[in-house]
Amino acid sequence: MMSSLSPLFELPTEQTIIQDLVPKMYDTLKNAMYNDITAINMTDNVFSLGLEHWDANGREYISYYINYLQEENFTTRLLHTFVLEPDSLHNTFHHQEMFNIVCSSWNIKTPNIKAVIISSDNTSLHQAVYIF
Repeated sequence: MMSSLSPLFELPTEQTIIQDLVPKMYDTLKNAMYNDITAINMTDNVFSLGLEHWDANGREYISYYINYLQEENFTTRLLHTFVLEPDSLHNTFHHQEMFNIVCSSWNIKTPNIKAVIISSDNTSLHQAVYIF
């Protein structure tokens, strides 16, 4: 059907989609998010972080979200999801390191964080965030 509409058009192969197109789309979206967060930091606007502790298929995870106003619209973006290994699950230092990795990789100024919302009963996670 495509050949009848545009004889010169070739559908990309699965390998091209996986190795080229999807990474380019990811990089474009990530750069846009990074620029939004940088703009928030430069104008001293505030935001909140959400930390969600969840499990699936016998493994535990923690996801970091950022919430902010962008042109009067409330925006939530997923920043990162970590797999929690059993030995790090209740390790406050490990949770502090994850928090620092997320903040530094997204250029998040911690003074601009006005709230941290934690969806977990993991005491070490609460302690890690409390320390910052």
